[in-house]
Amino acid sequence: MLLTIAIPTFNRLRQLRRALRAIDQLVVPENVELVVAISNTASGDGTFRYLERVESLRSDYKVINQSRGRTIMTPNWVVLSYVVPRNSDWVWFHGDDDEILDPEALVKIFDLIKKYDSLSPHLVSLTQANRAIGPERAFTGTLFEIADTFGYHEVLGWMSQLFMRGKVYFQMMDDYAISHHNNNSPERLNARCVGNFPHSAALLEMNFRKTAIFFHSRLIDEQVPPLEKKVYVRKRKDLELERRDFNFTDRFFYDADWISKILENRGMRGSVNFFRYVNKSFWDLLISIILSELRLVDPKTRLSLGEKINSLQRLVLRIECPEKRSGLNSVLCKLKDASAIGSHTLRADAVEDIERIWGHDVYDRAVLI
Repeated sequence: MLLTIAIPTFNRLRQLRRALRAIDQLVVPENVELVVAISNTASGDGTFRYLERVESLRSDYKVINQSRGRTIMTPNWVVLSYVVPRNSDWVWFHGDDDEILDPEALVKIFDLIKKYDSLSPHLVSLTQANRAIGPERAFTGTLFEIADTFGYHEVLGWMSQLFMRGKVYFQMMDDYAISHHNNNSPERLNARCVGNFPHSAALLEMNFRKTAIFFHSRLIDEQVPPLEKKVYVRKRKDLELERRDFNFTDRFFYDADWISKILENRGMRGSVNFFRYVNKSFWDLLISIILSELRLVDPKTRLSLGEKINSLQRLVLRIECPEKRSGLNSVLCKLKDASAIGSHTLRADAVEDIERIWGHDVYDRAVLI
């Protein structure tokens, strides 16, 4: 059985070294052959030379190593799929700044796959170690059932949690490659309405009724503590906003539209839990973005406030709970009224009124509640 750990990397040499050291510590089951596939897209921090050396010494490493200074039109994830062996039985997606914590991780995962072999699981979703409190537990069901219980983003959002059959990986990457073709820039991604989690939408759409395993465990985690990472990402994105005049927040609304479309096409609605986004609900994230833009005189975003409110409305229609839909519809009406106000001062007053009636959903960071 061939397992490929697939890592896209860019300018994170220190973190990549740490991730690879952890992979080298793994206990590999007897019937499993392990390959590590890495795509480096023009890093300028020494990654190119490091991977040149690694590839020359390791036959189990498959590397696409693009030097700095090249014009890269194809996204790193897509380039990575070129070097992942097509005969891989399983693929573990792995972020370059994440780290496998448990040397027995592969033994545990393949024991689960063997245990539920009669169900033919297509995907194993792993929790982040820092969000797994309590004993290890495995849950099975269709991918939609798992997402409906624990949250769409909780099950499919974080790349390093995705341990999937090879055919599932390549289906996902084929879809990703189409949406990202010659679109390796934020402006072009926005123009093509590509969300922040296109891989999640592709996996749910293609494996909606397929069996999945949700493994509550502490096998893998981010190297950077979540709070520190949040500050780092925000700073980097602020620089991007200044430099490129685009707003990454628009892409959350493209994610919302994909979720709405997938559920609508199947005549389905999701539970409140389905829409969980870490410690909040996804609609709360969208509302907070809209309220932030209502406060601005001239928000420099591609999507208008009206388009964002319509996207939120489509998402609300896909919520199973009538009480939750009713409460959010009240907020939607006030958002529409506020967006029609011309005076910046009066609009700010309307935002304050909305915040007073808006009931936030708050979750603990722990995945299992």
